[in-house]
Amino acid sequence: METDSWNGVHNNSNEVIGLSYNELETNYTIKLDDKWSLKPGMLTHWSKAGTRFGPYLKLSYDVNPDLNLGIRYRYDYNVYRSTDLDGNNARANQHRWDGYVTYRINDLFTAAWQTTVYTYQNDFHYNNHKKWATENAFVLLYKMSKNITPYIEYDYLDRQGAYNGRDNIPENSYRVGVSFNL
Repeated sequence: METDSWNGVHNNSNEVIGLSYNELETNYTIKLDDKWSLKPGMLTHWSKAGTRFGPYLKLSYDVNPDLNLGIRYRYDYNVYRSTDLDGNNARANQHRWDGYVTYRINDLFTAAWQTTVYTYQNDFHYNNHKKWATENAFVLLYKMSKNITPYIEYDYLDRQGAYNGRDNIPENSYRVGVSFNL
């Protein structure tokens, strides 16, 4: 589960944490053999704008016990509608492809890199003035116990920033979270 106080217009309104962005993710790993696994999952996001569902399927390959590669497709479906480029009331749904490289440093620490390309399904543009955008995330995870893994994450969101009427600005984000393995 993730939450932060980032708001979509970046106007430094200092909103209370958790009002603008919350996520809950559930998934299940299916081992195909000793190297390959398939992970169906669902990401649920809620904010002041509304709710988004992101069903996904991730395919992973264990190169060795410490190195894992993966690719994931996720479809982000917005329950709410937004105004598109033509002024129509439409859903800003997205197709999203993620690539992963995960390296276990030792029994306690794991580092991960995630690269993402996403595109709007409908007539919307990102703040980079395109129908597609990219981002890269770097994550450090600490295995506190078998079931609890806190992490810190740095994301470079390409030129997705918007501030004081300007857009196409390089943007970064930082996250602190905890994963629970039930």
